[in-house]
Amino acid sequence: MASSIYIYTDIKDYDNLYKGKREAWTYETPILDFFIKPTEGYDVQDSIETNRLWVVTNTTKQKSRPDLSRTIVHITNGTAFDHLRGDELLVEKEKMTYNPKNNQLEFYPRMLRQPLLSLRVAKVIGGKPNKKRKVDIKYKFYDITHDRLNLFV
Repeated sequence: MASSIYIYTDIKDYDNLYKGKREAWTYETPILDFFIKPTEGYDVQDSIETNRLWVVTNTTKQKSRPDLSRTIVHITNGTAFDHLRGDELLVEKEKMTYNPKNNQLEFYPRMLRQPLLSLRVAKVIGGKPNKKRKVDIKYKFYDITHDRLNLFV
């Protein structure tokens, strides 16, 4: 099953949905880092259509073997150093936006060109915004049981 992306416009909606579940680290965990991984042999700017998103969380101390062929890869052991080759791009704060016109989460949006990576958002909770909004980088969670990214605008 593929990972899905949920966008929340208000933290109160998120608290109501996850009431009583936020304390369990086996249910929800904070996201540490996002990386954009290009296809093998290309640069991030050259392989926009086939870029992948790596999500790093700290849920286990055991060595993980993530499926690197997926579009959204979940790395669970807290670091991606075992898999880094040097061509990855660390997503900086304020470089993620939600575009409500095409319902996409865009990484490194550019003015007249495509963003480096755009992923479809499964659901917007709390009302869809009217214009592009930046994702609040300090509130980002990974729901392990439902395999979903929970982000806030």
